[in-house]
Amino acid sequence: FNVSYWWLSMKKESGLLKKQHQTAALKHAEMRFLNFFNAMNSGIALYHSTDGERFVFTGLNAAGAVASKISQENVIGREVRDVLFE
Repeated sequence: FNVSYWWLSMKKESGLLKKQHQTAALKHAEMRFLNFFNAMNSGIALYHSTDGERFVFTGLNAAGAVASKISQENVIGREVRDVLFE
């Protein structure tokens, strides 16, 4: 019986379990955020900066689409200035 092999095996299994728990927790948090985001009555647009000067839409909730009269499909992945100044 090789104790060092057993210890490394247990440590590796423990690390995998920890990663699985972290992944599950992240998925749960993402689901909670999306449910909150989609259920809000206020319009919300999400975007990220590609270089500090240009911003790209990554999300638009239903209330935001109604308020802006822009469909979600037409903004996701596009630059904010291109959408706003069409």
